[in-house]
Amino acid sequence: MMYPERFSNLPAHAWPRLRALLDAHEGGGTPIHMTIGEPKHAFPAWVTDVIAENAAGFNSYPANDGTPRLRGAIAGWIKRRYAVDVDADTQVMPLNGTREGLYNAVMATCPETKNGRKPAILMPNPFYQVYMIAAISGAADPVMVPATRETGHLPDFASLPEDVLNRTTAAYICSPANPQGAVATRAYWADLIALAEKYDFKIFADECYSEIYRDTPPVGALQVAQEVGADPDRVVIFHSLSKRSNLPGLRSGFVASGANTMREIKHCGTMPVHRCRYRCKRRRLRSGTTKPMWPRTARFTSRNTRSPTVFSATSPGTKVPRPGSFCGCRWKMTKLRR
Repeated sequence: MMYPERFSNLPAHAWPRLRALLDAHEGGGTPIHMTIGEPKHAFPAWVTDVIAENAAGFNSYPANDGTPRLRGAIAGWIKRRYAVDVDADTQVMPLNGTREGLYNAVMATCPETKNGRKPAILMPNPFYQVYMIAAISGAADPVMVPATRETGHLPDFASLPEDVLNRTTAAYICSPANPQGAVATRAYWADLIALAEKYDFKIFADECYSEIYRDTPPVGALQVAQEVGADPDRVVIFHSLSKRSNLPGLRSGFVASGANTMREIKHCGTMPVHRCRYRCKRRRLRSGTTKPMWPRTARFTSRNTRSPTVFSATSPGTKVPRPGSFCGCRWKMTKLRR
């Protein structure tokens, strides 16, 4: 039996690689699961009630575009959170979380060639595995750009050779970043948007951690695009309830951009979300505010405030970045190498 080779060189994700190193060593206590970033706090109590209230809709297929009320709720939340007006009918679409949308965005919006050459898709390193898989699936070269302490833990896309930028069709960027927790500033977004306009590529802004913070809400890509007068079709934002509401199993999120880009995404839109998720998402957005996720943020803050003390003995220089869900540790792995 034959299998494709297109992903044969795909490296294992950072967490399985780290697990392979650590599993050979006996632990000293109860394991701390630092794998896929799965929330451990309870989700809002009303979610169960909404699921039960809408159970009658399980016997019908939902529309790919979502219900008008859901799209309106998404547009309203974007307005409250980022002060950006988007058309609920032409500029937003529900997703099964963000992963599917991040993958399908390449299929829907990135051309097969650029300037007569094989396209390139930029991404930070470390990166969310779906970025690379989407690039390879879209017949593009994945270009991994280091996001290290020297670059503020965000990729410096402008440092790439002009030869690469001239064939770039899209750039993935996660802010707040995973796993570093770095937050793109207004200046960073403005510079990246200017670079994208100069070399004519799209920005796929993965903002699934945007609602977990301690004081100042992270600025958004679409927000800065509006401020600098950029074409809204150039910036595509992705959001999810997975982290902000402790609902990764609900697979509920959305994508938003300019009307032309969203037309292409909807045309490719085999990304339906179950009706139950429509209703739960709508209810959350209607009842939400621009504040962090209430007691949950306080718990993150409390835990991360203690983290430097807990890890300092084995990880000198531990830092807590701005988002409330991250804690940056510097680990010495020399003794664990095989």
